[in-house]
Amino acid sequence: VTNIETAAINLKLKDEAKGKLTFMVRLGVGGLPIQWENELAAMCFAKKWQNITTYKGNNSGVDLSPEINSLGSSAGFDGEYMLGIQMASSPGIDQKRYLFNNSNVLTVNNIIKTDSDATVNVNVAYLNNRENKEGSAITSYYIPGKDKLVVSEDMNSTTNTNRLDAGLRYNLNKTKKNIDNSLDISALWDDILGDVTSSQTIHQELKKPFFS
Repeated sequence: VTNIETAAINLKLKDEAKGKLTFMVRLGVGGLPIQWENELAAMCFAKKWQNITTYKGNNSGVDLSPEINSLGSSAGFDGEYMLGIQMASSPGIDQKRYLFNNSNVLTVNNIIKTDSDATVNVNVAYLNNRENKEGSAITSYYIPGKDKLVVSEDMNSTTNTNRLDAGLRYNLNKTKKNIDNSLDISALWDDILGDVTSSQTIHQELKKPFFS
């Protein structure tokens, strides 16, 4: 039984095709008032160096955070914290119908082959995501023998997320020598601002850094 944790595609390029940069671009622009959704993929395969770089960005309600969940040592980190602020809850409809965001993801993946036949992998992924939420809540309390108590709240919040995942791996596999070293770094820093307004306005601010 063979357990394969990574997938690979073996391609043999002609000499005239090596070292050339190829890229694909998709641009999308719409209204209300301006929505955009763009993608870029660039590739270069040389004799001792391979690179794949991708970029995705949108403000059309597409959550790009799952794009880098599998990179870095924090793949199992779910971002849950003991602290939070009061904000509007998400409705039970498709996320693209209510998400007001500005999301960007950049990934850079390199494979370098050294003169000693060792392989060096350098992978970097960066996410910048901004989400805005607005909502209202009306709660009625019925107390025996007293008038009904109605509490009305208006809530708005802004969440800014920055996440960086980086990986470095050195591999040398020869008849009498085998070296396989890796270093994974993950950093996450969130800033959340929010206001809750009822009889008065309560301002909330929360910073949530994480590093591994």
